[in-house]
Amino acid sequence: MRARQLGSKWPLLNDLFVALDTPGAAQQPFSSNAEANAKMKEGEEAFSKGDNNGALAGYSAALKLDPQL
Repeated sequence: MRARQLGSKWPLLNDLFVALDTPGAAQQPFSSNAEANAKMKEGEEAFSKGDNNGALAGYSAALKLDPQL
């Protein structure tokens, strides 16, 4: 990642780097609630396609199902 190469010291970004470097991190569920997890995945899919409204809808639905996300 370019920010890492440039020596970013932003704590949140560094936490993201650690999470991304953790083996299997991408396969871990967002929630133990299967419905909430599915809605989060829908939100992530929409976000990856540039559909911000769809992403927000998915994330919002997931939070209603599992407010601890």
